Amino acid sequence: MENSSLLSDAASFATIFGLPAGIIAVIIAIITLNRTNNLGSASAVLAFYQSASQGWDKVIQQHQAEKDVKFSVGELLNTLELGACLYHDRVFKGEVRDLLSKYIKECMNTIDGVPEIRKIKSELMTGDAETFKFLVKMRFGSN
Repeated sequence: MENSSLLSDAASFATIFGLPAGIIAVIIAIITLNRTNNLGSASAVLAFYQSASQGWDKVIQQHQAEKDVKFSVGELLNTLELGACLYHDRVFKGEVRDLLSKYIKECMNTIDGVPEIRKIKSELMTGDAETFKFLVKMRFGSN
C-alpha cells in the first residue's frame, strides 16, 4: 500500500508542476510563431520594395528616352498588383501592412500625375475584369 501511495503522490506532483510547464511551452510557441510571421513580413516587403524600385527606374529611364515605356509601365503595374494582392491576402502585418498600402496608393497617384504614363496605365488597366483587380480594390477602398 505504501508503494501505491508513493506512486499517487508522484503522479500528483507531476500533474501540479507538469501542467503549468506545458501551458507555458504552448504560450512560448505561439509567441515564437507570431514573431516569425512578422519577420517574414518584413523581409517580404524589402523584396517588394526592391522590385518596385527597379520598375520605377525603368519607367523613368525609358520615359526620358521614349523607348518601350509601355512595357516598363506594365511591369511596374504588375509589381504594384502583386503588392496589392499581398496586402489583400494579409501577408503583411502591423506597420509594414500600413506602409505597403500607403506606398502603393502613392505610386498610383504619381503615375496619374504624369499624363503620358497615366494614358498608358489606362490602356493597360482596361483589360478584362481580372486585370489589376487588387489594385482597383485597393484604390477604391474595398479591401
